[in-house]
Amino acid sequence: YSGRVYPVNPHESSLYGCKVYPSIAEIPGPVEVAIITVGAQLAVQVAEECARAGADISRLFVCQYPPHENHRHKGREDP
Repeated sequence: YSGRVYPVNPHESSLYGCKVYPSIAEIPGPVEVAIITVGAQLAVQVAEECARAGADISRLFVCQYPPHENHRHKGREDP
């Protein structure tokens, strides 16, 4: 991919020295491809934001756990 990469996170302002945008709507310029990783409760909202921005959503990764919750399954031990 030869286009620009715009990280988006409403809780961060930079990532490895790159500016992080608080929302997809605030990205300066066209959004060609979106790779999204969000909790299940935000999946529809973020997909709609991408559609409004004209993005072609290529990958949507959804986590079933609330943010910042312990992600270990009850009764399951890590190897």
